[in-house]
Amino acid sequence: MNKWSDQITLVKENPSGQDADGFPIYGEEIKTTVFCNMQSVKATEFFQAAEHGVNAVHTAVLHSYEYDGQKLADFDGVRYAVYRAYEKQDKETVELTLAENVRRFESG
Repeated sequence: MNKWSDQITLVKENPSGQDADGFPIYGEEIKTTVFCNMQSVKATEFFQAAEHGVNAVHTAVLHSYEYDGQKLADFDGVRYAVYRAYEKQDKETVELTLAENVRRFESG
């Protein structure tokens, strides 16, 4: 099942300082492209996310050591929010649930 034939770009916003109120000012993005297995979102995950107004659209399975807490991901030319990260029981892989409407997640 582990074919690792899909690619996803994980995006981390790099804070470049703070504004007058102490909030981070984000500068350049740090992007890391990794191989993954892209899967459909499971029905239970989809409906649980929908209860919170989130449209979960993809699940990316990748090596745990390649994920560093990124909150954004690019896949097939679309930017998604990482709605949930779940380390699998084998401790070698992590599942990222990707959701649409990134702007909603960027502010919080």
